Formats: sequence, C-alpha cells, structure tokens
Amino acid sequence: MSFIWEKNKVVNSQKGLLGFTFLELILVVAIIGIIAMAVYSLLNSGLKIWQLVLRPLAAEDAVIFLDKFEEDLKNTLVFQGIAPSGNPQRLEVPTLVKTRDFPSATVGKVVYYYNSDNHCLLRESYDFSRVFGGQGLITASIGNITNCSFFYYSYDPQKKDYAWQGYWDKINPISVRLEFELKDEAGVYRKSVSLPIYN
Repeated sequence: MSFIWEKNKVVNSQKGLLGFTFLELILVVAIIGIIAMAVYSLLNSGLKIWQLVLRPLAAEDAVIFLDKFEEDLKNTLVFQGIAPSGNPQRLEVPTLVKTRDFPSATVGKVVYYYNSDNHCLLRESYDFSRVFGGQGLITASIGNITNCSFFYYSYDPQKKDYAWQGYWDKINPISVRLEFELKDEAGVYRKSVSLPIYN
C-alpha cells in the first residue's frame, strides 16, 4: 500500500481520499454554527411573538368584564326569595343566569366581589337551586386590581335628593357604578348601569 502526499491531503493511492484537512473541518463547523444560530434566532423571536399574542391583555379583559356586569344589571329582576344587597366591596343581585345545570337563562343570583387578598374582582353566579346554601360558579375574574368600589345612586332622605352612596340600603338604587384600577394599566375603569326595574 503506497501513500502519495499531495498538497495538504493524504491520499491512499488504492482507496482515494483518506481524510479532511483541518481547514475544511473548521469551515464546516463554522457554517453549521452560523446556520444553527440563525435557526435559534428565528425560533426564539417566533416564541416571543407567540407569547406576546397569547398574553391576556388587561384592558380587553376589563372591558369584557364590564360588559358582563352591565348585562347582569340590565337583567336584574325583583324576586321574592332573593334580596339584592351591596356595599363598597360586594354586590348581590337577582338576575337571569346561565349555569352548567341550566344552559338556558334561569332565575338566580350574581355576586360581584373584590378579593383584597388576591387583588382580584370576581363574578360568581348561582342558579335558583343553589341560591340558598349551594356552591356558586365563578365565571369571570380580573386580576392585578389595586382598588375596587361599588357605588349606588339612590334617594338620600336626609338630603332629600339623589346621591351616590356606598351601601345598598332599604331604598333601591336607580343606578350602580363599578370602579376599579388595574396594577399595570393607567387610569380608572368605570361603568355605571341603570337598573330598569327600579326606575
């Protein structure tokens, strides 16, 4: 077996090329590294865009939540066994609700309340069978809330005029307002809803 030395290559005269030069190996490794870096960069930027698209937008969630709040209050009704009540942190009203047990609207109760421990505003719905001791179904929530209050526009007998108050007393209000602030968003979200049954 004879070996022939050619310029930077060892060639076996019987089998052809025996190996690669160091320069060829470095060049292949560099090309593979550049391609791998380009693929990683594309995948990384694609993942960042995907996460940005999937991230829930707080402002959109707030608007959807306020629309649900308005819908519940527009459907408020007078019902013998379910008394409405409210304070600055909680609102309970009889209204039409949809639950897993009753997919069509049925009489029930909706409770909106602010959980200061978790900094979230929750909506809990009860169909009529669960109003008196059953477990409610939390159907909507907003997180990262720094401040939340309910206000009730009702007649004040002392002032002999209508005014915004912090409690739903024996006098039914003609309007309810929900105000809250989100931690990462500037501004106050506010929604006032007239109660058609008390006007």
